[in-house]
Amino acid sequence: TTTRIGIFGGTALLVFLAILIPSVTLRSTEEPISEEMQLVLEVLQEEPVIDTHNDLPYQMYSQVGNHIRLLDIS
Repeated sequence: TTTRIGIFGGTALLVFLAILIPSVTLRSTEEPISEEMQLVLEVLQEEPVIDTHNDLPYQMYSQVGNHIRLLDIS
């Protein structure tokens, strides 16, 4: 039973360290967010920017090819 306790304790320690070490490492590499970036993130959360100047022509082409009259935009 002493061997079981030793194996269980060692396994528990390894699992604990496997969880703890990556979380500590990730925290230490994160850079603080500047005030400007925080403002940008808040604005984008409320009003997302959708850039369609290239997406619309591509979608039109992918749906009807060069046959623009076939496109139903209603």
